[in-house]
Amino acid sequence: KQWYQRRVAITAGEGEDNISKNAKESKPFEDQIVEKFKEFLDDEILRNVAAEGIAKLMYNNRLVDATLFSRMLLLWYNPTTEGDSLRHCLGMFFSTYGANDNMEALTVIEEAFFPTIQTICDAPHVSPLLEINPQRVAELMLSLLRGYHNEQMIIKMCNEILINPRSSYGKCLTKVLHHCSVDGERSSDADIKLIHSLVMEIKEQAEHISTKKALLTYLGVLETMVKKTPYSEDKENKPPDHADGSQD
Repeated sequence: KQWYQRRVAITAGEGEDNISKNAKESKPFEDQIVEKFKEFLDDEILRNVAAEGIAKLMYNNRLVDATLFSRMLLLWYNPTTEGDSLRHCLGMFFSTYGANDNMEALTVIEEAFFPTIQTICDAPHVSPLLEINPQRVAELMLSLLRGYHNEQMIIKMCNEILINPRSSYGKCLTKVLHHCSVDGERSSDADIKLIHSLVMEIKEQAEHISTKKALLTYLGVLETMVKKTPYSEDKENKPPDHADGSQD
């Protein structure tokens, strides 16, 4: 019964239609199952039963798929499901998914983060998704990660912002960037310094004073994490004065 164990790698900003070309061409049986689940979620009659089943499978790591997680999160926030029992079911799922340091679940949430936010920001004017506040969704997803924000995700977020900081997508990511925690013990000095440099650039382009202040505080936290300053590194690598054999 391994057909349900799969992972879909998503490139940030490309959404669920941008799964790798090879996966689309091969369309193994498990991919077809996931596609069928998506069809059920689009069916108003089958949607609630499908969501409950998917939630149970994902909670027990029987189904590992970032696109389905994103789809269910968008259903939870979709104004058309307000007052529906579906919201209660999904609320219970999201409150427990990723708990107990479940790395499979945490990776799914991380992979779903950028495509989900961009889907909301790029929603057409006729879409009910336009009524969703992308910042609230982003903050929820970061909280679901329970502090598991690896430095590569933060670097990716910074680069996504700098592509177009004035876009709704860029502004949303800028507002939640300071919620991303960096593990000073696990992260390398090089990564921390890179993040610091990128955040500095983002702060200069931020429009709101409150956002600038939040980023300034974030920069201060990053600075305290750097284990070695450029000066101390140069000093350690510099040979002693008498390295050439000369005597005073």
